[in-house]
Amino acid sequence: MYISAQSYPDEEILGLANDVATALSMTMPEVLKAFGQYLFGHLNRTHLGIVEGFNGFADLIMGIDKVIHVEVSKLYHEPNLPEINARLIKNGFILMEYYSKRQLCMCAEGLIYGAADYYNIDVTLNHIQCMHSGFDKCMIEIKYEAENG
Repeated sequence: MYISAQSYPDEEILGLANDVATALSMTMPEVLKAFGQYLFGHLNRTHLGIVEGFNGFADLIMGIDKVIHVEVSKLYHEPNLPEINARLIKNGFILMEYYSKRQLCMCAEGLIYGAADYYNIDVTLNHIQCMHSGFDKCMIEIKYEAENG
């Protein structure tokens, strides 16, 4: 039995994800992306108020490291969070740097899609550089419906 307020070894979680991938004839990246998309909605429901503090999709993405990860660190013991640096290039385009020893960048992509679902906007991601290809960090282009205001 798993409970949300506890951390679990990466090997155990990745083993479960691999079992899901096999059972559903999906790739691990597809499973991790789908899990991330689900996870956004779950975390939003269980931690009411965090997402409501943002003024839209771009504000949320820009606040991942300085707001969301700070709140997560208050709630969970040793959460093992990735380093995220998101830069607004222009309205409708964010460049995100992702680094984690865990290399769960596909889960991060899923979380971004989950945020887009929450704000009911279309988003396109382009993973232009990936740790799985030998780079020291991932670079993800996030193109989204430009927000007014």
